[in-house]
Amino acid sequence: FEKLQSRKSILDKGLKNYDENIVNLKTAIEDHFIKKFNTEIEVKIFSDLVEVKDEEWRNALEGFLNTRRFYLFVDEKYYDEALRVYDRVAKEDKIRVYGVGLVNVKALKNVDEDNINENSLFSKLSYVREDARKYAYYILNEGQTVSSVDELKNYETSITKEGMLYQAKVARFINPKFYKTPYLGRESIKIQFELVSNLLDESGNKLSSLNSSIRECDSLRISLKTIKDKISRIDLKYDVFAGIFEKNKELDRVSFELEKLSTHDLVEQEKILEKKKNEYKEISSFMLENDNKATDLKAAFKVN
Repeated sequence: FEKLQSRKSILDKGLKNYDENIVNLKTAIEDHFIKKFNTEIEVKIFSDLVEVKDEEWRNALEGFLNTRRFYLFVDEKYYDEALRVYDRVAKEDKIRVYGVGLVNVKALKNVDEDNINENSLFSKLSYVREDARKYAYYILNEGQTVSSVDELKNYETSITKEGMLYQAKVARFINPKFYKTPYLGRESIKIQFELVSNLLDESGNKLSSLNSSIRECDSLRISLKTIKDKISRIDLKYDVFAGIFEKNKELDRVSFELEKLSTHDLVEQEKILEKKKNEYKEISSFMLENDNKATDLKAAFKVN
């Protein structure tokens, strides 16, 4: 949730959420230029140098270009120096720069744009700088856009707007994860903002539901603790009931013996009779006392 909020904050500033390794390499090259040449020499990312002219073809463009969207452009005079910085930071392994490209702008001057294919991916973009245009022509002009999969095999490289790509005699769908987050052009910032806002709303709802569940669990925990506390205050145990049961049996026995004695010569059995009466009184007293305790115990277990 915090990462999404951070991404939204960056987008609010009109900036794109690039991978930190791309940004770190870009910054490392720019910082080196400042130290060595005492001037700011900007390093640009390809996706910041183009605009998508036809949004229907955005996914196909984003997916086809994939990591090439993040290739770096630097003035041709500083290319060799930038390449040495790239090599150094890669060897130091301080920045994971694998897959990030550094475009040789000088070599692009030899690219001839005389045969522009109006139905190519190249024609679906507009360009901020000439070097970006030449690079796009070099990699996109042969990418024929078609309206049906039936047309794919008619070209060396072709693609549908849904992302079915035909290349090297093989047809395959481009993985949606490669275009799920758009980067091409300024419009991508608005699209990213909407995506992140929706994710934040979903995350907020999930977080709210989770907090509600946590509160319910806390309430249940408190209720259980209350029950436990009430039970812990009861001194009597289950053996109270067992004791009462045994005394009931004993009381029945003494009562039976008293009845037997009453039918015999009580004069001769006076001592025995007195002893049994005392036992009867003791048992009755015990029964009365523990009956009250048993009542308290039962009431204690009637907890809502």
